[in-house]
Amino acid sequence: MEKQVMDLVKKKAQAMGITQKQMAKELKVSIPTVKRWWAGKGLTLPVLQQVSHLLGLQLSELFHEAESRGSGRYTYTLEQERVLIQNPQALALFDLLVSGKSVAAIKRKYPLKDSVLTGLLLKLDKAGLIELGAENKVKLVKAGEPQWIPGGPLSLKYRRQMIENFLADHPKSETVFLIQDYSPEDAALIEARLKDLEKLMHVCNARSGSATSATSYGVYLTFKKFEWDLRDTLNR
Repeated sequence: MEKQVMDLVKKKAQAMGITQKQMAKELKVSIPTVKRWWAGKGLTLPVLQQVSHLLGLQLSELFHEAESRGSGRYTYTLEQERVLIQNPQALALFDLLVSGKSVAAIKRKYPLKDSVLTGLLLKLDKAGLIELGAENKVKLVKAGEPQWIPGGPLSLKYRRQMIENFLADHPKSETVFLIQDYSPEDAALIEARLKDLEKLMHVCNARSGSATSATSYGVYLTFKKFEWDLRDTLNR
């Protein structure tokens, strides 16, 4: 996602006739700094905020357009899900690769023997999820975020387990669950803010792949029309 944002920034800047020198002058930074940005390095949210403002865009608009131009999401095939169900380690490994982690980074964090790691990579390659090259060089076959088949093998096996584990009581967790009446305008506003948050999370997720130190967090966001069936007792 981060690369998509910067590719879009460069295209927008070129279309507007804004050179790296002009951008450096407008944002009061050095030309080498702008060159690093254009190479996808040193990007922070304040930087993207400044750049998007220079291009006459809201940051959320920049994220949305970059996301729409990207490959977005794709769904596993049934056969791929069957392979991943039979090989939980392969599923965990592929999840790390999709999140931007390199094979070297995975080896540093997890006590996997070389033979085991290579075997898992070969399974992912055979399933058509990665292209495995020499010295375990990996290329994802599809860019974007993989989705489970609704009601498919992965969903049936892991979805409820993941949600229940994540929402389980924990002294450090903060969970907000509300059933509230909203006007159509407020409902639309909340949905828009959640979309902005999702885009921000995708950008941060892209950056985490190159981070030297990162901690896993879980986020569960759902906003939908919902009527608690207990209220039906009032109709009886």
